[in-house]
Amino acid sequence: MIGGDGSHALGQFASAVELLPLIAAHPLRPSTLGIAGYPEGHPLIDAPTVARALAAKSELADYVVTQLCFDPDAVRAWIIAQREQAIALPVWLGMPGRVSAAQLLEVSLRIGVGPSLRFVRKQHNPRNLFGLFGGLHGARTRRLQRALSALAADRELGIAGLHYFTFNQLAATWSWQHASIDAPDPATRSHLQRARAGISRGA
Repeated sequence: MIGGDGSHALGQFASAVELLPLIAAHPLRPSTLGIAGYPEGHPLIDAPTVARALAAKSELADYVVTQLCFDPDAVRAWIIAQREQAIALPVWLGMPGRVSAAQLLEVSLRIGVGPSLRFVRKQHNPRNLFGLFGGLHGARTRRLQRALSALAADRELGIAGLHYFTFNQLAATWSWQHASIDAPDPATRSHLQRARAGISRGA
């Protein structure tokens, strides 16, 4: 469950914190409920508020999906911090699916992954952001995929697997991810198999 990013509420619910208890108590509720985690913070909400919201929602949720983040070290540090706060929910690691460079750039800037963009830009030094994202479905995506799979292999972190944000490119992402299961690294292959259940139509 992800709250909207509008400047004011259009109805009686201003955030997922307010809506989640009603859904959790509803007789026709989904069998499992997921919430969003923000390894690099939220672009419109201060860190203490995000932390309080996550703690409150975790009491009713079954798992957490991290928002897009291209820095595996930041993801790991965030998960460790949540465990230290006694938030023990399984975590699905969010990463981009097989989407266009332009679409990924637009979404990434909108949802506030600026620190990640700076990290990848520093590492690879492309001429511009389109050059950066143009390579995300080649070797760079594979590196991110391997790095997140390595995190998922650390049982102490309590990671469920990889979750792909497809932005409606479901078929393309499925085919690309399915082909990746043939990767030679057994740990990567194992977690990619588990990631099949974590393919999402949107952000």
